[in-house]
Amino acid sequence: MKIFAILTLALLPIFCGCSQTAEQPAEFADFFPQKIAGVEFRARIALTEREKAQGLMNVKELGGRDGMIFAGDFPHQASFWMRNTLVPLDIAFIGADGKILEIKQMYPLDETPVRSASAEVVHCLEMPQGFFAKNSIKTGDFLDMKLFGESLKKRRGGK
Repeated sequence: MKIFAILTLALLPIFCGCSQTAEQPAEFADFFPQKIAGVEFRARIALTEREKAQGLMNVKELGGRDGMIFAGDFPHQASFWMRNTLVPLDIAFIGADGKILEIKQMYPLDETPVRSASAEVVHCLEMPQGFFAKNSIKTGDFLDMKLFGESLKKRRGGK
């Protein structure tokens, strides 16, 4: 019995080394390359309710091509506000297929809710105010869902 226990302990690292290990989830603060209507940008991805509530609060500066995607799970009417958010933003409300349904402006520290007209919103993208207009991105344009899907997988740790 003692020999069996010693052999088991000796061989355990070999067997464990053969199994695949899950990739660690990326951090909430990490940026991922994205593309919308062919325009490249970077975005953090908010997945959990806590991350979505935090959003871009207390961020003092945001790069001109940096933003945040709030990843959703099902269609709904979205509502955002700017509590403790110091930079002016534009928000794109996006459907399940990646289509921009509408774009609205949001202003620093304004706690007035900004609601989508559509109840088909799945994802939301916040970018510095003027980003969409400067890059001729408009309602009807599409987020690159393949690239976004790859980013979601990395953010979740390969799950």
